[in-house]
Amino acid sequence: MTDFSVEWLFETSLKLEEPWYIEKVDFARQQELHIHIGFHNDYKFKINDDVEGTVAHDTLKKVWKNPSFFQYTAYIICNVPRVKHGEEITMIDVPWTRQDMGFKPL
Repeated sequence: MTDFSVEWLFETSLKLEEPWYIEKVDFARQQELHIHIGFHNDYKFKINDDVEGTVAHDTLKKVWKNPSFFQYTAYIICNVPRVKHGEEITMIDVPWTRQDMGFKPL
């Protein structure tokens, strides 16, 4: 039997895969969720034709909102990694911004 946790529930619902994981979930005010997502710092992100990948150069704190996620207003809070590719610094695309997820940036 699998042990279910709040983190597992949200990782599964958001279809998170390596390197993303749920750091914590806060049931803030009534009908509001704050979902904190992290990533494994040693993960090598692949950009364009980069075969080896690159670890995060730095991060930027970003917030997304979905007005109806499990019948709650949900906010995803994440320090999104940016990688240096040559002289260019690029922010990594995050999986919860897929159109079917309903999260929009604030």
